[in-house]
Amino acid sequence: MICFNLRKNTVLPILLIDNYDSFTFNIVEMLRCLSETSITIVKNDQLDFSTIGQFETILLSPGPSLPRDAGQLMEVFTQICPTQKVLGICLGHQAIAEFFGGRLIQLPEPRHGHTASLRLVNPHVLYEGIDMTKTRVGLYHSWTVNPDTLPPDLCMTAFSDEGHVMSLRHCTKRIHGVQFHPESFISSDGARMLRNFLNLA
Repeated sequence: MICFNLRKNTVLPILLIDNYDSFTFNIVEMLRCLSETSITIVKNDQLDFSTIGQFETILLSPGPSLPRDAGQLMEVFTQICPTQKVLGICLGHQAIAEFFGGRLIQLPEPRHGHTASLRLVNPHVLYEGIDMTKTRVGLYHSWTVNPDTLPPDLCMTAFSDEGHVMSLRHCTKRIHGVQFHPESFISSDGARMLRNFLNLA
């Protein structure tokens, strides 16, 4: 795991909701490189909602299913406090979109192991310190958020050359989503993006 000598951050405990995905381990390793705090990993069908308020930071992992089939994943959004920050990755990103009223569309061909460049819609804290003309992100998905269905509460922050939504954020809550995999070795600046998220005030 390469962490680019980024200075470790200290935040309150992190909750990582595992949607039964092999990339979850990569996320954990990257978090350990970037943060000195404890990381609690819980499967999406084993959540104890009475404890969610203990965590300042919540990450929603990728996964092989659709959001509605991912255990208790969609219920998480009903339990989030305004002081908590959330990052959804791939499936987690799609769950954010669906919970707030967006829709998903199935791609004609899956994007597994592909890379893409990012086109910013507006400056965003996740991409601070990153040369957006050079960065590449890793894709592993067969569904994507339909940009035409994004509700007013969600703002697209970046898209791919194909016009697919690559990242979004909630307009008033500390909720962010990325369709790509920052934890993948084919994402050139994934560790910096994750650190930027951890540093969010």
